[in-house]
Amino acid sequence: MKNKRRTVYIKKRFQATFAIKFLAIIVAEALLAAGILVYISMGTMVAGYRGSEIVIAPTRDYFFPTALLANLVIIAITAAAGFVVLLFVSHRIAGPLYRFEKSLDELAEGDLTHRSRLRNADELKPFAERLNAFSEKMESSVGRIKRESASLGQTLAQMRSVVEEDKAMTAKLDILVSDAIDRLGALDRAAGFFKTSRD
Repeated sequence: MKNKRRTVYIKKRFQATFAIKFLAIIVAEALLAAGILVYISMGTMVAGYRGSEIVIAPTRDYFFPTALLANLVIIAITAAAGFVVLLFVSHRIAGPLYRFEKSLDELAEGDLTHRSRLRNADELKPFAERLNAFSEKMESSVGRIKRESASLGQTLAQMRSVVEEDKAMTAKLDILVSDAIDRLGALDRAAGFFKTSRD
């Protein structure tokens, strides 16, 4: 399908959870980097310039404020860029999930003619192909049941008319034919729940 999806935020809960977990990983990475810096610099001293002064201080005290500020800036920029990218990546998953829900609703209503259609850039295309193959097989099988049911119904109706014309036939045959017609009706009603293209 070439049409564009107008809504980027389709499955809000899924996409929000996905984004929050992604952002949590970024924050954890920044905290881990800061922790490693503090650990490595324990017990060491550094000499450096602050403006025009020479400063001798513990490495942790000298570098930590600058590293913390740099980490916060990196977290903010990465989180903003990552959130936008993540929203569009999750959209390619959330969109197909939304379509699968709708497809399964259609199948649950008995419409075996429904097919899932995904855009070329969407993820989960193999799943859509398998779902469509399942629908096609079900449609073919149910269509065959309907055709056979209709044919059997015609045959039984003809048998009943022959029995009615020839009173010499036994009443038992009439009972068997009536029973078969009733069973056929039940089969037809069961198959009739499904919508097929060969109706």
